[in-house]
Amino acid sequence: MTLPVPRGSIAIWNHQMARRLSAVRKVIIFASMHKGQKPFDEHDGVSCVRVPANVDATVIRLLQKLPLWFSPSRPVFASMLSHLAYIVRVVLHARRIGCRVLHVHNLSQFAPIAAALHKEARIVLHMHCEWLTQLDPQMIWGRLALCNMVIGCSGRVSSLAAERFDDLSGRIRCLHNGVDVSTFKASPQRRSRDKLLFIGRLSPEKGVHRLIEALQLVLKRRPGATLRIIGSESKTPREMLVRLSKDPMVRGLDRFYGKAGYMEQLRGMMPPETASRVQFAGRCDNDKLSDAIADSDLVVLPSLSDTFPLTILEAMACGRAVVATRVGGCPEEVEHGKTGLIVEPDNPAALADAMVTLLEDDELRNSMGVAGRERAEHLFDWSRVAGKLNNLYREILDGVSASQQSTTVAQPLVDDEVRSLSAQGVKTGGDGIQPSF
Repeated sequence: MTLPVPRGSIAIWNHQMARRLSAVRKVIIFASMHKGQKPFDEHDGVSCVRVPANVDATVIRLLQKLPLWFSPSRPVFASMLSHLAYIVRVVLHARRIGCRVLHVHNLSQFAPIAAALHKEARIVLHMHCEWLTQLDPQMIWGRLALCNMVIGCSGRVSSLAAERFDDLSGRIRCLHNGVDVSTFKASPQRRSRDKLLFIGRLSPEKGVHRLIEALQLVLKRRPGATLRIIGSESKTPREMLVRLSKDPMVRGLDRFYGKAGYMEQLRGMMPPETASRVQFAGRCDNDKLSDAIADSDLVVLPSLSDTFPLTILEAMACGRAVVATRVGGCPEEVEHGKTGLIVEPDNPAALADAMVTLLEDDELRNSMGVAGRERAEHLFDWSRVAGKLNNLYREILDGVSASQQSTTVAQPLVDDEVRSLSAQGVKTGGDGIQPSF
Protein backbone atom coordinates (compact mmCIF):
# COMPACT_ATOMS: atom_id res chain seq x y z
CA MET A 1 0.00 0.00 0.00
CA THR A 2 1.07 3.57 -0.57
CA LEU A 3 0.14 6.86 0.96
CA PRO A 4 -2.85 8.50 -0.75
CA VAL A 5 -2.07 11.24 -3.25
CA PRO A 6 -2.17 14.50 -1.28
CA ARG A 7 -3.64 17.87 -2.22
CA GLY A 8 -2.26 21.20 -1.09
CA SER A 9 1.36 22.23 -0.70
CA ILE A 10 1.71 21.34 3.01
CA ALA A 11 0.05 17.96 2.49
CA ILE A 12 2.44 17.31 -0.41
CA TRP A 13 5.39 18.35 1.78
CA ASN A 14 4.34 15.97 4.56
CA HIS A 15 3.75 13.16 2.08
CA GLN A 16 7.13 13.55 0.40
CA MET A 17 9.12 13.94 3.63
CA ALA A 18 7.34 11.08 5.39
CA ARG A 19 7.98 8.67 2.51
CA ARG A 20 11.68 9.41 2.55
CA LEU A 21 12.34 9.77 6.27
CA SER A 22 10.47 6.59 7.19
CA ALA A 23 13.56 4.59 6.25
CA VAL A 24 15.61 6.24 9.00
CA ARG A 25 13.04 7.55 11.50
CA LYS A 26 9.63 6.69 12.86
CA VAL A 27 7.28 9.22 11.25
CA ILE A 28 3.80 10.07 12.49
CA ILE A 29 1.60 12.57 10.70
CA PHE A 30 -1.16 14.19 12.72
CA ALA A 31 -4.02 15.75 10.76
CA SER A 32 -7.55 16.92 11.37
CA MET A 33 -10.22 14.31 10.72
CA HIS A 34 -12.82 14.86 8.03
CA LYS A 35 -16.06 13.02 7.41
CA GLY A 36 -15.56 9.46 6.22
CA GLN A 37 -11.92 9.23 7.29
CA LYS A 38 -10.51 6.62 9.65
CA PRO A 39 -8.80 7.82 12.85
CA PHE A 40 -5.64 5.83 12.09
CA ASP A 41 -3.82 4.63 8.99
CA GLU A 42 -0.39 3.21 8.35
CA HIS A 43 1.22 3.00 4.92
CA ASP A 44 4.82 2.20 4.02
CA GLY A 45 6.02 2.69 7.58
CA VAL A 46 4.29 6.06 7.99
CA SER A 47 1.52 6.40 10.57
CA CYS A 48 -1.27 8.93 10.13
CA VAL A 49 -3.35 9.88 13.17
CA ARG A 50 -6.47 11.95 12.50
CA VAL A 51 -7.83 14.08 15.29
CA PRO A 52 -11.40 15.44 15.37
CA ALA A 53 -11.50 19.23 15.02
CA ASN A 54 -15.25 19.90 15.09
CA VAL A 55 -15.05 21.54 18.53
CA ASP A 56 -12.41 23.96 17.26
CA ALA A 57 -14.52 24.85 14.22
CA THR A 58 -17.37 25.84 16.54
CA VAL A 59 -15.06 27.86 18.80
CA ILE A 60 -13.57 29.72 15.82
CA ARG A 61 -17.04 30.63 14.53
CA LEU A 62 -17.91 32.04 17.95
CA LEU A 63 -14.64 33.97 18.21
CA GLN A 64 -15.21 35.55 14.81
CA LYS A 65 -18.37 37.13 16.23
CA LEU A 66 -16.25 39.00 18.80
CA PRO A 67 -14.20 41.35 16.57
CA LEU A 68 -13.42 43.80 19.38
CA TRP A 69 -11.26 41.14 21.04
CA PHE A 70 -9.00 40.94 18.00
CA SER A 71 -7.12 43.15 15.54
CA PRO A 72 -5.50 42.64 12.12
CA SER A 73 -2.14 41.83 13.74
CA ARG A 74 -3.80 39.64 16.41
CA PRO A 75 -6.39 37.77 14.35
CA VAL A 76 -8.59 34.91 15.47
CA PHE A 77 -6.59 32.29 13.56
CA ALA A 78 -3.42 33.14 15.53
CA SER A 79 -5.15 33.23 18.93
CA MET A 80 -4.24 30.69 21.61
CA LEU A 81 -7.93 29.72 21.55
CA SER A 82 -7.84 28.86 17.86
CA HIS A 83 -7.40 25.09 17.29
CA LEU A 84 -6.85 24.69 21.05
CA ALA A 85 -8.63 21.35 21.45
CA TYR A 86 -6.87 19.91 18.39
CA ILE A 87 -3.45 21.07 19.57
CA VAL A 88 -3.92 19.67 23.09
CA ARG A 89 -5.04 16.30 21.73
CA VAL A 90 -2.11 16.10 19.33
CA VAL A 91 0.49 17.04 21.95
CA LEU A 92 -0.88 14.61 24.55
CA HIS A 93 -0.93 11.81 21.99
CA ALA A 94 2.62 12.67 20.91
CA ARG A 95 3.77 12.59 24.54
CA ARG A 96 2.06 9.26 25.16
CA ILE A 97 3.85 7.55 22.28
CA GLY A 98 7.18 9.27 22.94
CA CYS A 99 7.62 11.59 19.96
CA ARG A 100 10.94 13.41 20.28
CA VAL A 101 10.32 16.11 17.67
CA LEU A 102 7.11 18.04 17.02
CA HIS A 103 7.28 19.56 13.53
CA VAL A 104 4.48 22.11 13.23
CA HIS A 105 3.40 23.98 10.12
CA ASN A 106 2.49 27.68 10.41
CA LEU A 107 0.56 27.58 13.71
CA SER A 108 2.85 29.30 16.21
CA GLN A 109 0.27 28.87 19.01
CA PHE A 110 1.32 25.21 19.03
CA ALA A 111 4.61 26.09 20.73
CA PRO A 112 3.42 27.20 24.22
CA ILE A 113 1.08 24.22 24.53
CA ALA A 114 3.71 21.75 23.34
CA ALA A 115 6.32 23.24 25.67
CA ALA A 116 3.96 22.95 28.64
CA LEU A 117 2.55 19.47 27.98
CA HIS A 118 5.49 17.66 26.38
CA LYS A 119 8.65 19.09 27.91
CA GLU A 120 10.93 16.41 26.46
CA ALA A 121 10.06 17.16 22.85
CA ARG A 122 11.98 19.43 20.50
CA ILE A 123 9.71 21.93 18.76
CA VAL A 124 10.19 22.85 15.09
CA LEU A 125 7.99 25.62 13.66
CA HIS A 126 7.93 25.53 9.86
CA MET A 127 6.61 28.66 8.15
CA HIS A 128 5.17 28.53 4.65
CA CYS A 129 4.02 32.15 4.78
CA GLU A 130 5.16 35.51 6.18
CA TRP A 131 2.98 35.53 9.30
CA LEU A 132 5.96 35.81 11.65
CA THR A 133 6.69 39.28 10.30
CA GLN A 134 3.04 40.30 9.93
CA LEU A 135 1.57 39.29 13.28
CA ASP A 136 2.10 41.25 16.52
CA PRO A 137 5.80 40.78 17.42
CA GLN A 138 5.08 40.80 21.16
CA MET A 139 2.77 37.83 20.67
CA ILE A 140 5.10 35.98 18.29
CA TRP A 141 8.41 36.48 20.14
CA GLY A 142 7.37 34.43 23.16
CA ARG A 143 6.25 31.58 20.94
CA LEU A 144 9.45 31.55 18.89
CA ALA A 145 11.52 31.58 22.06
CA LEU A 146 9.98 28.21 22.95
CA CYS A 147 10.93 26.66 19.60
CA ASN A 148 14.19 24.78 19.17
CA MET A 149 14.19 25.64 15.49
CA VAL A 150 12.21 27.85 13.11
CA ILE A 151 12.26 26.92 9.42
CA GLY A 152 11.25 29.14 6.52
CA CYS A 153 10.31 27.63 3.17
CA SER A 154 12.31 30.33 1.38
CA GLY A 155 15.30 32.55 2.03
CA ARG A 156 12.96 35.52 2.10
CA VAL A 157 10.70 34.05 4.80
CA SER A 158 13.73 33.08 6.91
CA SER A 159 15.63 36.34 6.44
CA LEU A 160 12.65 38.55 7.25
CA ALA A 161 12.02 36.57 10.44
CA ALA A 162 15.70 36.80 11.43
CA GLU A 163 15.69 40.57 10.88
CA ARG A 164 12.59 41.06 13.01
CA PHE A 165 13.67 38.70 15.79
CA ASP A 166 17.44 39.20 15.62
CA ASP A 167 18.01 37.84 19.13
CA LEU A 168 16.50 34.53 17.98
CA SER A 169 18.17 34.43 14.56
CA GLY A 170 20.49 31.61 15.64
CA ARG A 171 17.62 29.14 15.55
CA ILE A 172 16.19 30.22 12.18
CA ARG A 173 16.87 28.10 9.10
CA CYS A 174 15.87 27.92 5.44
CA LEU A 175 14.64 24.69 3.86
CA HIS A 176 13.32 25.06 0.34
CA ASN A 177 10.39 23.07 -0.96
CA GLY A 178 11.08 20.39 -3.53
CA VAL A 179 9.77 18.41 -6.47
CA ASP A 180 9.54 14.72 -7.30
CA VAL A 181 11.73 14.55 -10.39
CA SER A 182 10.71 10.94 -11.02
CA THR A 183 7.04 11.93 -11.30
CA PHE A 184 7.59 15.24 -13.07
CA LYS A 185 9.72 14.01 -15.94
CA ALA A 186 11.37 16.06 -18.65
CA SER A 187 9.21 16.36 -21.75
CA PRO A 188 10.54 16.67 -25.31
CA GLN A 189 11.25 20.20 -26.46
CA ARG A 190 9.29 21.45 -29.46
CA ARG A 191 8.25 24.37 -31.60
CA SER A 192 5.82 26.74 -29.96
CA ARG A 193 2.10 26.16 -30.27
CA ASP A 194 1.46 29.26 -28.15
CA LYS A 195 -0.01 27.22 -25.29
CA LEU A 196 0.22 29.01 -21.94
CA LEU A 197 -0.47 27.28 -18.62
CA PHE A 198 -1.31 28.49 -15.12
CA ILE A 199 -1.52 26.03 -12.21
CA GLY A 200 -2.66 27.08 -8.75
CA ARG A 201 -5.52 27.99 -6.49
CA LEU A 202 -7.87 30.60 -7.90
CA SER A 203 -7.28 33.22 -5.24
CA PRO A 204 -6.70 36.96 -5.82
CA GLU A 205 -3.06 36.96 -4.65
CA LYS A 206 -2.22 34.45 -7.40
CA GLY A 207 -2.74 37.29 -9.88
CA VAL A 208 -4.84 35.47 -12.47
CA HIS A 209 -6.71 38.72 -13.17
CA ARG A 210 -3.39 40.28 -14.21
CA LEU A 211 -2.62 37.22 -16.33
CA ILE A 212 -5.91 37.62 -18.21
CA GLU A 213 -5.12 41.30 -18.80
CA ALA A 214 -1.68 40.28 -20.07
CA LEU A 215 -3.22 37.65 -22.34
CA GLN A 216 -5.26 40.34 -24.08
CA LEU A 217 -1.97 42.07 -24.93
CA VAL A 218 -0.38 38.80 -26.03
CA LEU A 219 -3.27 38.08 -28.41
CA LYS A 220 -2.55 41.28 -30.30
CA ARG A 221 0.87 39.87 -31.18
CA ARG A 222 0.18 36.11 -31.04
CA PRO A 223 -3.50 35.73 -32.02
CA GLY A 224 -3.31 31.95 -31.76
CA ALA A 225 -2.29 31.94 -28.09
CA THR A 226 -4.38 30.00 -25.59
CA LEU A 227 -4.37 29.95 -21.79
CA ARG A 228 -5.27 26.90 -19.74
CA ILE A 229 -6.02 27.57 -16.07
CA ILE A 230 -5.75 24.53 -13.78
CA GLY A 231 -7.07 24.94 -10.25
CA SER A 232 -10.29 25.46 -8.37
CA GLU A 233 -11.45 28.57 -6.56
CA SER A 234 -10.07 28.64 -3.03
CA LYS A 235 -9.60 32.16 -1.73
CA THR A 236 -7.07 32.77 0.99
CA PRO A 237 -9.16 34.15 3.88
CA ARG A 238 -8.99 37.93 3.97
CA GLU A 239 -7.66 38.03 7.54
CA MET A 240 -4.78 35.69 6.63
CA LEU A 241 -3.34 37.88 3.90
CA VAL A 242 -5.02 41.11 2.78
CA ARG A 243 -5.64 42.49 6.27
CA LEU A 244 -2.20 41.38 7.51
CA SER A 245 -0.12 42.82 4.68
CA LYS A 246 1.36 46.31 4.65
CA ASP A 247 1.96 46.06 0.90
CA PRO A 248 -0.50 48.38 -0.94
CA MET A 249 -0.54 45.97 -3.87
CA VAL A 250 -1.73 43.12 -1.64
CA ARG A 251 -4.12 45.29 0.36
CA GLY A 252 -5.66 46.36 -2.93
CA LEU A 253 -6.86 42.80 -3.45
CA ASP A 254 -9.62 43.50 -0.94
CA ARG A 255 -11.78 44.49 -3.91
CA PHE A 256 -12.09 40.82 -4.85
CA TYR A 257 -13.67 39.84 -1.52
CA GLY A 258 -17.22 40.96 -2.25
CA LYS A 259 -20.25 38.81 -2.92
CA ALA A 260 -19.05 37.60 -6.31
CA GLY A 261 -16.56 34.76 -6.41
CA TYR A 262 -13.09 35.28 -7.87
CA MET A 263 -13.74 33.01 -10.86
CA GLU A 264 -16.98 34.84 -11.59
CA GLN A 265 -15.05 38.11 -11.57
CA LEU A 266 -12.38 36.65 -13.86
CA ARG A 267 -15.00 35.54 -16.37
CA GLY A 268 -16.69 38.91 -16.17
CA MET A 269 -13.55 40.86 -17.08
CA MET A 270 -12.97 39.02 -20.38
CA PRO A 271 -14.35 40.20 -23.71
CA PRO A 272 -15.68 37.35 -25.89
CA GLU A 273 -12.57 37.24 -28.07
CA THR A 274 -10.40 36.67 -24.98
CA ALA A 275 -12.81 34.26 -23.28
CA SER A 276 -12.67 32.00 -26.33
CA ARG A 277 -8.92 31.60 -25.79
CA VAL A 278 -9.14 30.71 -22.07
CA GLN A 279 -9.98 27.32 -20.59
CA PHE A 280 -10.84 26.94 -16.90
CA ALA A 281 -9.88 23.29 -16.48
CA GLY A 282 -10.66 22.95 -12.77
CA ARG A 283 -8.73 20.85 -10.28
CA CYS A 284 -6.18 18.32 -11.50
CA ASP A 285 -4.77 15.54 -9.33
CA ASN A 286 -1.11 16.04 -8.55
CA ASP A 287 -0.10 12.82 -10.29
CA LYS A 288 -1.64 14.06 -13.56
CA LEU A 289 -0.06 17.51 -13.60
CA SER A 290 3.02 16.29 -15.43
CA ASP A 291 0.95 15.56 -18.55
CA ALA A 292 -0.68 18.98 -18.39
CA ILE A 293 2.70 20.70 -18.14
CA ALA A 294 4.09 18.61 -21.00
CA ASP A 295 1.20 19.78 -23.18
CA SER A 296 2.13 23.44 -22.61
CA ASP A 297 4.83 25.64 -24.09
CA LEU A 298 5.21 27.97 -21.15
CA VAL A 299 4.13 27.99 -17.49
CA VAL A 300 3.17 31.37 -16.04
CA LEU A 301 2.96 32.34 -12.36
CA PRO A 302 1.70 35.97 -12.09
CA SER A 303 1.53 36.06 -8.26
CA LEU A 304 1.19 39.29 -6.32
CA SER A 305 2.04 37.44 -3.12
CA ASP A 306 3.61 34.00 -2.77
CA THR A 307 6.30 32.22 -0.78
CA PHE A 308 7.83 29.28 -2.68
CA PRO A 309 5.28 27.84 -5.13
CA LEU A 310 5.63 24.18 -6.06
CA THR A 311 4.30 24.88 -9.55
CA ILE A 312 7.54 26.57 -10.59
CA LEU A 313 9.60 23.55 -9.51
CA GLU A 314 7.19 21.15 -11.22
CA ALA A 315 7.38 23.13 -14.47
CA MET A 316 11.19 23.19 -14.37
CA ALA A 317 11.32 19.46 -13.65
CA CYS A 318 9.17 18.88 -16.75
CA GLY A 319 11.57 20.93 -18.85
CA ARG A 320 9.34 23.95 -19.34
CA ALA A 321 10.44 27.57 -19.15
CA VAL A 322 8.70 29.70 -16.53
CA VAL A 323 7.55 33.31 -16.38
CA ALA A 324 7.10 34.37 -12.76
CA THR A 325 6.94 37.55 -10.71
CA ARG A 326 9.45 39.02 -8.30
CA VAL A 327 7.60 38.08 -5.12
CA GLY A 328 8.50 35.85 -2.17
CA GLY A 329 10.86 33.03 -3.04
CA CYS A 330 10.09 32.95 -6.78
CA PRO A 331 13.47 34.54 -7.67
CA GLU A 332 15.12 31.79 -5.60
CA GLU A 333 13.46 29.19 -7.83
CA VAL A 334 13.76 30.77 -11.28
CA GLU A 335 17.20 31.73 -12.50
CA HIS A 336 16.30 34.82 -14.52
CA GLY A 337 17.45 34.57 -18.11
CA LYS A 338 18.47 30.93 -17.78
CA THR A 339 15.48 28.87 -16.60
CA GLY A 340 12.83 31.51 -17.19
CA LEU A 341 12.03 35.18 -16.83
CA ILE A 342 11.19 37.18 -13.70
CA VAL A 343 9.03 40.30 -14.06
CA GLU A 344 7.70 42.83 -11.59
CA PRO A 345 4.33 41.90 -10.07
CA ASP A 346 1.04 43.62 -10.88
CA ASN A 347 2.36 44.61 -14.33
CA PRO A 348 0.36 43.03 -17.19
CA ALA A 349 2.47 44.74 -19.87
CA ALA A 350 5.73 43.30 -18.50
CA LEU A 351 4.09 39.90 -18.11
CA ALA A 352 2.87 39.99 -21.71
CA ASP A 353 6.29 41.04 -23.03
CA ALA A 354 7.97 38.14 -21.22
CA MET A 355 5.45 35.61 -22.52
CA VAL A 356 5.75 36.84 -26.12
CA THR A 357 9.56 36.88 -25.89
CA LEU A 358 9.61 33.18 -25.04
CA LEU A 359 6.81 32.13 -27.37
CA GLU A 360 8.62 33.76 -30.29
CA ASP A 361 12.03 32.22 -29.55
CA ASP A 362 11.93 28.42 -29.61
CA GLU A 363 15.66 28.06 -29.06
CA LEU A 364 15.69 30.31 -25.98
CA ARG A 365 12.55 28.80 -24.51
CA ASN A 366 13.73 25.23 -25.02
CA SER A 367 17.19 25.94 -23.61
CA MET A 368 15.52 27.39 -20.52
CA GLY A 369 13.49 24.19 -20.21
CA VAL A 370 16.64 22.05 -20.30
CA ALA A 371 18.37 24.29 -17.74
CA GLY A 372 15.27 24.22 -15.54
CA ARG A 373 15.26 20.43 -15.48
CA GLU A 374 18.92 20.41 -14.49
CA ARG A 375 18.28 22.96 -11.74
CA ALA A 376 15.34 20.96 -10.38
CA GLU A 377 17.38 17.75 -10.30
CA HIS A 378 20.44 19.27 -8.63
CA LEU A 379 18.80 21.56 -6.09
CA PHE A 380 15.16 20.72 -5.45
CA ASP A 381 14.68 16.97 -5.62
CA TRP A 382 12.60 15.90 -2.60
CA SER A 383 15.23 13.32 -1.61
CA ARG A 384 17.76 16.13 -1.30
CA VAL A 385 15.31 18.18 0.79
CA ALA A 386 14.67 15.17 3.04
CA GLY A 387 18.41 14.75 3.61
CA LYS A 388 18.69 18.37 4.68
CA LEU A 389 15.67 18.01 6.96
CA ASN A 390 17.17 14.92 8.57
CA ASN A 391 20.35 16.90 9.26
CA LEU A 392 18.29 19.63 10.91
CA TYR A 393 16.59 17.05 13.11
CA ARG A 394 19.99 15.63 14.06
CA GLU A 395 21.11 19.14 14.96
CA ILE A 396 18.37 19.63 17.53
CA LEU A 397 18.50 16.03 18.78
CA ASP A 398 22.25 16.15 19.45
CA GLY A 399 21.61 18.00 22.69
CA VAL A 400 22.78 21.49 21.74
CA SER A 401 19.87 23.86 22.22
CA ALA A 402 19.23 26.66 19.77
CA SER A 403 19.98 29.26 22.45
CA GLN A 404 23.49 27.80 22.83
CA GLN A 405 24.24 28.03 19.14
CA SER A 406 26.08 30.91 17.54
CA THR A 407 24.27 33.09 15.04
CA THR A 408 26.33 31.40 12.32
CA VAL A 409 23.70 28.88 11.35
CA ALA A 410 24.36 25.43 9.92
CA GLN A 411 21.55 25.73 7.38
CA PRO A 412 21.83 29.31 6.07
CA LEU A 413 18.96 31.76 5.74
CA VAL A 414 19.52 31.68 2.00
CA ASP A 415 20.76 28.37 0.61
CA ASP A 416 24.37 29.01 -0.47
CA GLU A 417 24.23 26.07 -2.85
CA VAL A 418 21.24 27.55 -4.66
CA ARG A 419 22.97 30.92 -4.81
CA SER A 420 26.22 29.35 -6.06
CA LEU A 421 24.57 27.41 -8.87
CA SER A 422 22.63 30.51 -9.89
CA ALA A 423 25.86 32.48 -10.10
CA GLN A 424 27.43 29.76 -12.28
CA GLY A 425 24.73 28.98 -14.47
CA VAL A 426 22.58 6.59 8.18
CA LYS A 427 19.73 4.74 10.09
CA THR A 428 18.96 6.36 13.48
CA GLY A 429 15.98 4.33 14.64
CA GLY A 430 12.61 5.38 16.02
CA ASP A 431 12.91 9.00 17.04
CA GLY A 432 9.20 9.65 16.81
CA ILE A 433 9.59 12.44 14.29
CA GLN A 434 6.22 14.00 13.75
CA PRO A 435 5.44 16.26 10.83
CA SER A 436 2.15 17.79 11.92
CA PHE A 437 -0.41 19.98 10.22
